[in-house]
Amino acid sequence: MTTTRTALFVRSLLGAVALTTLAPSALAQSAEYRRGYDAGYRDGQAAVAGGQQGRPGWASRVRVDEALYGVRGAQCDARASLQQRLSGPDGYGIIVDNSLCGDPLPGQPKVLTIRYRCGNGLPQRTVAPEGSTIALDCR
Repeated sequence: MTTTRTALFVRSLLGAVALTTLAPSALAQSAEYRRGYDAGYRDGQAAVAGGQQGRPGWASRVRVDEALYGVRGAQCDARASLQQRLSGPDGYGIIVDNSLCGDPLPGQPKVLTIRYRCGNGLPQRTVAPEGSTIALDCR
């Protein structure tokens, strides 16, 4: 009976020693995992909330080469305004209206013609009528 108790005690003691020996490496792995998880979570939040922090996920890759608003013969340069709006909180949906660069021809319907690039990609072109909403997407 005493031998069985002693054997059980020794096994319990060895199990406790083994667990305490392995615990630091398990904690180290957990800390490393947590660090990676936190970084991924932070990056994901920045990508989703994007415009709030300058949209590091995609808007920083959009380069507006040309943005003309108006009609042939009466246009204004909307490039600076458009680039600023792309990096703002409403960058996914930009309303095409006179707030881009003024009204180059009052009383006439206008269009916004944009030439842009995604990173170092080929130039792309889009045209949107006044009153519409556009989104330049480089995903």
